[in-house]
Amino acid sequence: HSPPTGGLLGVYFYDISAVVSGTTTPITSITETYTTTFLYNDWVRKAAVEDTMDLWWWNESSSVWSQAGITSTLSTTYNALTSTVNHLSEFAVLGETNAVYLPTVLKKN
Repeated sequence: HSPPTGGLLGVYFYDISAVVSGTTTPITSITETYTTTFLYNDWVRKAAVEDTMDLWWWNESSSVWSQAGITSTLSTTYNALTSTVNHLSEFAVLGETNAVYLPTVLKKN
């Protein structure tokens, strides 16, 4: 899924899913929260402004990226985004970008 509009850059996308132990039966909902930590470096972060990075999830029912139900803490010292989540989903670490658009210069001969 594409990142939301508004100048956000997709840093990393991943899916968290689960199955019943010893089977292939998918777990569709959970009742407990869990913590996920995303470690990054400048190469992974790309052009995202570091202190704007946050965790988002793909809301299948409304087909939008959302931050509802996610609590995150970003440590720029340790390059870690730690988030508490209460559901399984496709997730994305997104951050704002300072896009620069340069004019095209053509030389006429």
